Amino acid sequence: MSDTSLHPNAARVQDALLRAGAPGTVRQLAESTATSGDAALALGVEVAQIGKSLVFLGDDRAVVIVLSGADRLDTAALAAFLGATKVRRPDDFEVIWVAAGTPNAVFPTTYEELIRIAPARSGRFRA
Repeated sequence: MSDTSLHPNAARVQDALLRAGAPGTVRQLAESTATSGDAALALGVEVAQIGKSLVFLGDDRAVVIVLSGADRLDTAALAAFLGATKVRRPDDFEVIWVAAGTPNAVFPTTYEELIRIAPARSGRFRA
């Protein structure tokens, strides 16, 4: 069983690591690790040492890609790897699920509703 001082979600990850025989130990930090840059700063390592997870849609399936925090994804290479005609970010769903204050609470909404209630501004920031 893992360290009881860990958040329950982090404890589940630690337990899964132990069951798999992986040597890693989950570290719970006071600083944010929400972005690759944040995680690198909090750990005192290079951004390239951080694994970042991205979700893409390739034809009819969703895939999670893990790559170095310093890297950018080549979507054409990913499409070829998947045998897909193209890949795209999943940003056009009718219903999206958003975090609701704890790591294991979510609520359904729409993109438009989220912009209205946040309040937030919409923009395109892709390279």
